[in-house]
Amino acid sequence: MTSPRSMLIALVLITLGYRSADGNRANASVNGGASTELQRDPRSALILTVVDTLVETENEYVGRVQAVTVAPDRSILITDQFSRRIVRFGPGRDVRRMFGRSGDGPGEFQGPLSVAVVGRDSVVVADVTNQSVSLFAQMGGLFIRRLHTPGIPRSLSAGPKRLFVSSYSVAANTAVATWPLAADTLRRWLALPLSITRNKLAMRAWQTSVLASRADTVAVGFTPSNEILIAADGAEPADRFILPAKRRRAIPADLDAALAPVAATPGRLTLIPTLDGLYWRPDSLLLVWHKDWIAPSSGVTDFQRAATQATLHAFVSVVDRAKRRACVDIAIPTDWAENPALTAAGDLFYVVGHEVDARGKPTLEVRRFRFDLTKCDWVPLQ
Repeated sequence: MTSPRSMLIALVLITLGYRSADGNRANASVNGGASTELQRDPRSALILTVVDTLVETENEYVGRVQAVTVAPDRSILITDQFSRRIVRFGPGRDVRRMFGRSGDGPGEFQGPLSVAVVGRDSVVVADVTNQSVSLFAQMGGLFIRRLHTPGIPRSLSAGPKRLFVSSYSVAANTAVATWPLAADTLRRWLALPLSITRNKLAMRAWQTSVLASRADTVAVGFTPSNEILIAADGAEPADRFILPAKRRRAIPADLDAALAPVAATPGRLTLIPTLDGLYWRPDSLLLVWHKDWIAPSSGVTDFQRAATQATLHAFVSVVDRAKRRACVDIAIPTDWAENPALTAAGDLFYVVGHEVDARGKPTLEVRRFRFDLTKCDWVPLQ
């Protein structure tokens, strides 16, 4: 059973919003929800191409972006941490549907963290507070069932016949659960690696794993680790590698030693770099993105105000497993009013969050990026 303190620390790490001091933003203008083509930055392998404004109204709005996914029809589903519901914006960027509300009943959420689309119109939502996953049909219009998970379900990824759920369970020593959506049970799978289990303090602070699937093959990463596992459903890992760190801070191999001096104050843990997400592209390249909270340049940090004083940096890496190399730590511009949500679909990379304009009004934006892999400085995988 997960302790309340462990869950609190994990939620602090995952859900707090930050404002970045990184002023490296593309020059863009946005008008009334229309897409705006942007000038390319020749210095980066990540090319910002389009900014979309998501139209909100007084009754249809996102209080705080928690997570985002892109549906096959290119509509965008956002997990709203504030209202504990899912908001779907159609391809025209207008609000199409909102579902869920705060509560413990069917179709209700206490801590919705991530959302995934399965097949043509099924939606699954992971709830970290209730430690459960809920299945909806009709793009959220019809609640089907809710299953409890053997751990905190942070990440979701759909296979052809089943859903993969990151269900990091210390008691069961497992990282993933498999859910055939027609079934009423989850099957635990994939033992936790030594890079996680040897750090007992980190295991209590970050009981989360992240994953991406491609057919029945799953890539699994862990919030407090640079190690990535590759395994087929139900099998032992067929591959594993340590993703190098170049521009971000590396997650320490002996993470407990780094955490021990600061573990008494949960806010301080937000200053530790973390793995944040994975995505398998159609061309078999694997995307891995990290976030890194770095103290202000003054060197003076008031840890009781870490949520407002920490500086958020985000990086994405492109992994070519066939050639055993990676384009490491491409910087993602994150000058936002809150911690933005990151995701990918096809060959595009998305950053979604509220941006504060010159009038101080928060505007919900989607920034779409493409990769120019000719600009990558590839390094060998460890």
